[in-house]
Amino acid sequence: MIINEQGIAFGEYKNENVFWIERSSLYQKFSNNEIRSVEFILFRDPNELWLIEAKSGAPKPSKQEDFNSFITKIYEKMTHSLSLLISALINRNVDEQAELSHTFRQINWQVITIKFVLVINWDPAHPDTWLSPLRDALQRKFFEQIPAGLKIWRIQPEYSVIVINQKMAMKYGLIAR
Repeated sequence: MIINEQGIAFGEYKNENVFWIERSSLYQKFSNNEIRSVEFILFRDPNELWLIEAKSGAPKPSKQEDFNSFITKIYEKMTHSLSLLISALINRNVDEQAELSHTFRQINWQVITIKFVLVINWDPAHPDTWLSPLRDALQRKFFEQIPAGLKIWRIQPEYSVIVINQKMAMKYGLIAR
């Protein structure tokens, strides 16, 4: 499966390792209720779950209001998507569980590592250092909003929140060459 989002061709992935949540009936059922979604959720061996959001750009940190709004929306997409996935897995949304592959229904939550990944598709001329303020702000947002949830889920934002460009996404094996 190849997923085209924001000018990036993600993949190629095995169908059973992808939950294209943004196109799912589960998300569509709630999308009018201010529920946000990442592009897709990817199961990666060994026991990693990557919630992937793609953007064609991002506001400069100096434009504080735009920047903060951008970070909040990304955070909401990531946390809402995880909640939607879990709601389907625990049969709170029974009809939609059928959309989940066997791989997702068999996730061992005791050992899974959850990664929240933002991929920015901007001009390769932009220096990689421009990604750091985005990553730092998104990590702070996780710390500020759900500190207890982070402990409960054993999520460490400094390792679990990743902000990369398309060149780095290639190194992570997220996009085809």
